[in-house]
Amino acid sequence: MLLSYFSSGFPSHVKGKALDLSSDDMEYFYSPFYGRIERIEKFVVGRPNRFAEVNYDYLILLRRENGKLIKILHVEPFITVGEEIKKGDKLGKFLINPYTGGDFLHAHIEGLRIKFPKLTKYDERGIGKVV
Repeated sequence: MLLSYFSSGFPSHVKGKALDLSSDDMEYFYSPFYGRIERIEKFVVGRPNRFAEVNYDYLILLRRENGKLIKILHVEPFITVGEEIKKGDKLGKFLINPYTGGDFLHAHIEGLRIKFPKLTKYDERGIGKVV
């Protein structure tokens, strides 16, 4: 699995409110959540990218058991609205669209509370500085 918080310059990543998540097979997205699919919407992406294979994306909204809503992008869904999802279910196939072309195949996930611990100690190791 490949996980990235800040590989993108999009505001949700810069503000630490989104992450990009891939899978071991780098082809299919497997749900890290339990929940219910509330909405699926296909839309055209109007930004050019020479690496893109398609010009569309999908918005998938998943309501978690705790009531929180999760937004998932860059996945062509195999699931339908109203479907109950378990952790590990195959939700769909990663898209190579204008948002993801040239990057690692991934799902964009928003709606999680992402907190990084505050640094209290400064430590230098090897070459460069670790902060």
